[in-house]
Amino acid sequence: MLSVVSTAALHGLDAVAVNVETDITNGLPVFHIVGLADIGVKEARERIRSAVVNSGCRMPTARIIINMSPADVRKRGTHLDLPMAMGILADTGQILAEETQSCVFIGELSLDGTIRRVNGILPMLLQMARLGFRRAVIPQGNRREAGLVRGIDLYPASHLREVIDHFNLAAPLPRIGRDERQLPDGGKPGGPDFVDVRGQEYAKRAIVIAAAGGHGLLMTGSPSTGKTMLAERIPSILPGMSYEEVLEVTRIYSVAGLLDENLPYITERPFRRPHHSITPAGLVGGGAVPVPGEITLADKGVLFTAELPFSSSSEIKESKETAETRDFWPSGKIHFGGDWWRGRYWPEICATGWG
Repeated sequence: MLSVVSTAALHGLDAVAVNVETDITNGLPVFHIVGLADIGVKEARERIRSAVVNSGCRMPTARIIINMSPADVRKRGTHLDLPMAMGILADTGQILAEETQSCVFIGELSLDGTIRRVNGILPMLLQMARLGFRRAVIPQGNRREAGLVRGIDLYPASHLREVIDHFNLAAPLPRIGRDERQLPDGGKPGGPDFVDVRGQEYAKRAIVIAAAGGHGLLMTGSPSTGKTMLAERIPSILPGMSYEEVLEVTRIYSVAGLLDENLPYITERPFRRPHHSITPAGLVGGGAVPVPGEITLADKGVLFTAELPFSSSSEIKESKETAETRDFWPSGKIHFGGDWWRGRYWPEICATGWG
């Protein structure tokens, strides 16, 4: 018997749909995961084995082959634990397989069956909702972040046993209600306020004009004249973020792993202040496993660079080139794990600096 379970995999700041195909046959007991899975995904074999047993189910002693399609896309992340476990349970008849075919599964499993929160759930759910999926089982710890996605019913779970009972029609999982999907009022930004500044009328006028038009701004002057103080207060004069902007910025921070249960989404304009010794990769993004850089993290907000004369020439060059070409992270042709991948992202920022 072959079972197919739907999930997603991160691909830069976006996601691609993934089919987890499970085939269990007679033979020597082995557990193989194929489909260009990295080492973190292959380590899920032990987590799944313990989680299934500790959830009161039977782990088959047979030949288990799990294929992740499309097989030419690199699969990374522990969020694939839950769909693989559900594929095994569906293939062995321990859950009603028909109920799982139209549902998306995302979540990391611990050895006792607890479902832990994962990074990047927002772009994954957005992609699956665009593809027409209308149900998703997610970790309890991601419920507020995932609640930003419209058009898909979300069922948060804290343990694998709860998911099993839900699909066996024994104890349905609670669905996230409309009230939990409402964004809080933006209100007054929590950071420093522009109204607190006294004096510096010409500088404040220039900042207001630059902020209104989304222009760059270079401030020069003697030490301790208020350049940093003024820059820190720019977000307070920017307009509140729309739902689309909240979704876009939160998607970036979700992939970067900068969200948690206390900060499930971003509702205020970002203010990023990288040190002048930052590396080019830290500024524009990249790495063996590509992550967003400071320019991307400042999307819809302010990027402030102090002490420009002390910045490296490579940093200034990267900033200039990315500003001219608007080719931000993921930028250029990045080589990782044997795969060539190219992507583009166009953040909208107010770049501010002083020297």
